[in-house]
Amino acid sequence: MLLPPGKQFNFHLDFTNTDERDINTYRVSVTNIAKDGKTVASRHTVKFSPNTKWALLCIHLGDIVKQAFKIDSHQLNSIQLCGYAHYRGVYTSDV
Repeated sequence: MLLPPGKQFNFHLDFTNTDERDINTYRVSVTNIAKDGKTVASRHTVKFSPNTKWALLCIHLGDIVKQAFKIDSHQLNSIQLCGYAHYRGVYTSDV
């Protein structure tokens, strides 16, 4: 990910829990716009401030989901890239 100096970005990871009793949709947002990370209802914000060079960002969604929403199993539904950042690739893995 490359962010031009002074520009803002955010991207969103939307997922559902895979609990058969209660299926809900949640969102994790990574941004440099927020002042700090916070969780409100079904949304969690992660503050990330990259420098002006290419940055490799690895997100362990399982840990974030478990800490922010107290969910053990989930399924990633979509990734939305926003703002002025440049991306070389987005990859997912189940390991």
